[in-house]
Amino acid sequence: MSYLFRKEALYRWVKDERIRLEAASSVNEGPLSADERRELIKLRREMAELKKDNEF
Repeated sequence: MSYLFRKEALYRWVKDERIRLEAASSVNEGPLSADERRELIKLRREMAELKKDNEF
C-alpha cells in the first residue's frame, strides 16, 4: 500500500510535531500519549463549537 501526501501537508505535520515536542520538553513532560492526544482533539473541537455558539 502506498500513501500519497502533498509536500505541504507533510511539511506542516513535521513542523507541528517539532513544535509539540519542543513545548513538551520545555515543561519537562514527555509527548502526549495517544489517549491524551485524542482527548485534546476532542476538547479543541468542543471549544470551537462553543465559540461558534457564543458568536450569536
